[in-house]
Amino acid sequence: MDEYNSRFVTGEEETPLRARSMEGRQERRVQSKAVVFVVAGIVLVTALVIAAWRFGSSGKSPATPSAPTVTTHRAKHRPVPPPVRPVRLDVRATHGSGSYVEVRVSSSAGRQLYAGTLLSGERQQFHGKRLWITVSAPANVAMRVNGARRALPGHGYPRVLVAKAGGTLTVAPRA
Repeated sequence: MDEYNSRFVTGEEETPLRARSMEGRQERRVQSKAVVFVVAGIVLVTALVIAAWRFGSSGKSPATPSAPTVTTHRAKHRPVPPPVRPVRLDVRATHGSGSYVEVRVSSSAGRQLYAGTLLSGERQQFHGKRLWITVSAPANVAMRVNGARRALPGHGYPRVLVAKAGGTLTVAPRA
């Protein structure tokens, strides 16, 4: 039996060894590809972090640009006007049964921001460069423009007012 095994069984054992070596090579290829993908991912993430750090904001406010200067001797240097800040209008019903309030952008024909009756204790806030306000019962409301309380100018009911970016509250011009 030993003699038979020594002559004929040897060939059967060589085949599994070859299969194992093929499987080992395939496993090494898969492992190599995995390592390449992991390294490529690390490089990509590192590049994104560097780009975000370099081109992202630093958290500091940008320096205020200075007024442009003119180098031509014929042109006059004109100062650049400061940017116009929007007006912040706070309307609050304080007395009685409230007041009907209508707020539009820029003029009586502007886009309507609000139209309704403010009941006592209710409040509405608006923002814009110029606001056109109609108030049916001015004695029943209080207004703040950019945080400062303003007396309602003009006489009669209803009142039509304009709140401007500088913080002014004036009677609206007649159309």
